[in-house]
Amino acid sequence: MKVAIIDDETIILDKIKTIILENTLISGFDIDLYSNPLTFLNHKQNYDLVLLDLKMPEIHGFNVAKQL
Repeated sequence: MKVAIIDDETIILDKIKTIILENTLISGFDIDLYSNPLTFLNHKQNYDLVLLDLKMPEIHGFNVAKQL
């Protein structure tokens, strides 16, 4: 499963990744971390799951979701 986590706080990114990897019965997660939502939007990858922070300085999470 390909997962993207987008949050402007790197501590949160690492914590969410750790939670997913340590608390799942399924292996094979491919997790990409983005501290900048604009980088995520320019990356043009297909993801099965996107975890998105709403309050970010560059662009609001709702606007990122609209562009998906």
